[in-house]
Amino acid sequence: MGTYVSDSSKEGKLLAELKDLFDGIIKKDVKRVLTHYLPKDNLLIFLEGPESTAFGWDEEFLFGAWSELLKAVTFSGFELNAHMQVRCDGSTGWVASEITTIYGKIDQTAAEHHKVVSRGSWMFEEVDGRWLIAAEHVSFAIPNPYPLD
Repeated sequence: MGTYVSDSSKEGKLLAELKDLFDGIIKKDVKRVLTHYLPKDNLLIFLEGPESTAFGWDEEFLFGAWSELLKAVTFSGFELNAHMQVRCDGSTGWVASEITTIYGKIDQTAAEHHKVVSRGSWMFEEVDGRWLIAAEHVSFAIPNPYPLD
């Protein structure tokens, strides 16, 4: 199955919000990053590591978690793969894709950065014409064949 992004302006706006989140991360703009999350108690962020997991909107925690990460790591790119899926239904939307993250230590050059492929899914809620992330999950696939040792 190939990439699915319909011609719907809603889905285009949803994808633009996700790409702007990535740009905010690359530019280390924590305030900009936080504007992409739904500021409600039902927000779920489930990324790799306990300091990257949030259950509910806690601006102080989220600002601190993103700030600490971006002090230690430089992100130089995010690439959604060719089989990305983008869908909207009313005021709910989602993106699912393998995502290549290009990152390195603060003192590394771009040539020294790592490229890691993981899987990401983002659920969005449309609020006042903007698509805000209500749930985010990024994780690494289990190797195939499944490790048994």
